[in-house]
Amino acid sequence: MNEKKNVLLTFENYSFSMKKNIFLLLLLFWFSNNLSFSQYHDTSELKFYGSIRFRAQIDRDSESADKGSLPDTENLKLRFRFGLKYYKKHWKAAARIRTGNPAYPQNADVILGSSFTGKEFYIDKAYIQYSNNGFFVWIGKNTLNMWQPDQILWDVDVNPEGIALKKKFYFQRAGKINLYGGYYIFNNYRMNSNENPIKNNSSIFVTQVKYSKFIFNKLHLSIAPGWLHTNFDTANNNFNYQIFMSYVELMNVNGDFKVIADFFHNFNNYSEQLEADFNKQKTGYAFELKYFSHRKFSTTLKYAYIEKYAVIDHLSQNDWVRENTKIIDNNNHMVYQYAKASNFQGINISVKYNIVKDIHTKISFWQTQGIKKANGDKELDSNTRLRWDFIYKF
Repeated sequence: MNEKKNVLLTFENYSFSMKKNIFLLLLLFWFSNNLSFSQYHDTSELKFYGSIRFRAQIDRDSESADKGSLPDTENLKLRFRFGLKYYKKHWKAAARIRTGNPAYPQNADVILGSSFTGKEFYIDKAYIQYSNNGFFVWIGKNTLNMWQPDQILWDVDVNPEGIALKKKFYFQRAGKINLYGGYYIFNNYRMNSNENPIKNNSSIFVTQVKYSKFIFNKLHLSIAPGWLHTNFDTANNNFNYQIFMSYVELMNVNGDFKVIADFFHNFNNYSEQLEADFNKQKTGYAFELKYFSHRKFSTTLKYAYIEKYAVIDHLSQNDWVRENTKIIDNNNHMVYQYAKASNFQGINISVKYNIVKDIHTKISFWQTQGIKKANGDKELDSNTRLRWDFIYKF
């Protein structure tokens, strides 16, 4: 009887989840149809976009610092995104949904299988933007307002909520400057308290200056220093960060060859919070070479060295590492999951082939090794990963 009851509860939860997902999709389509009707009455414009990605991934020779050897894994994954953008003069409203687990923001994939059950998806972006004369401001949930040529510091699947601004300045032959700024709410757990809810929010502040110019008439140079500051005040994110970041990108006039360099340093003082082995592990850097061949093939070679607190591991990329951390509540339910995407060094080699416009496939290889052990660790984290992606954009 208990087994039957559990099956019924599972089915009811699945049915509710499916109904919720179907309702969200129908709501998006209804909303878009009503917006598209207005195209015939003014200068507004509606655009749909999305993508479907199929992924096969193999992990081998994996070691976890606190668990020892990890079993080999092979996974088949799927990512789906669907969004719309509505333009009206200087205004834009946009929204996007995607697959994935909301408690694991670094990852938009769902693993195939699970007896053909439906896949979970949720709101990934929703924002309103005003732009005019090289300036824009948006409020809502959107991509981090910062230029970065890779994902070492911030995973592109992590879309923060807050307000962001950007301004462009053109200086003819002297080049151009982009100014970026953003304030994002990380946790508003005190909203129901008697304290000031805005003043006491856990938050992230980002600012950046990007300078671009053609040099020697054949090379395009971009230099982008910036600052990322956090004000975390929760039980699981009690280490604040003051990260100086700097990106340099050099490419030829045709854009078929790129050289990229990243540098990060966290200026926060951890001497009284962390053990001596880690309180100075706050620097990271990466180098990348990228070559396009006839606009069909591209090859990327990358090296990264990222110390423990050089980046915010639960917000940076999750491609290089395998081991995840799960935060469990008192009822043994997972409330948050993230990749331990720091304290590693390694290489990445990728080969991409553009089949036709908006359809491409890519093979990637990673080999990573941990940098330092904590007290009690059995081994350094390590992993060898091979991945194949097939992506269709529309």
